[in-house]
Amino acid sequence: MDLVNVVRKFGKIENPTTQNSKVEKEGVSNNTLKLFSTDKLKLFLGNDTEALKKLLQTFANDTLKNKLALAKAKRENNPTKLSAVAHRMLPMFRQMDINSCIPILDILEKLHDNDIKTLTIEVDKLDVALENLLAVLQETNFIKHPDHTV
Repeated sequence: MDLVNVVRKFGKIENPTTQNSKVEKEGVSNNTLKLFSTDKLKLFLGNDTEALKKLLQTFANDTLKNKLALAKAKRENNPTKLSAVAHRMLPMFRQMDINSCIPILDILEKLHDNDIKTLTIEVDKLDVALENLLAVLQETNFIKHPDHTV
């Protein structure tokens, strides 16, 4: 199924069962979770499916870069950097209703310098949620693998 048909058929993408077990183990999701929605983006873009496809590819690439930046900040125990990356990610995640990540990003955005334990736990949960999100975007043909255009 091409992107146009996918967008028309699935304005909201449900988290597939195959992804649920991995996500649920980490306490990030449940079976009824809507993984993301393109509704607000389609309205903003005037239902231009090519523009939507480009936007989602850019989103996937940026998400992958941010995921790497979060991992680096975690390794360096740098809550300030984590907070800045989370702050940068939040607007688009809210625009796409990515509720598996928004609460975690909110926590990371408000981290204090002495909260290393929370930093580690939340980054690990976010990492699982981001992996699932990128996998679903790719499986539904919304994007190419993000590595291909970075």
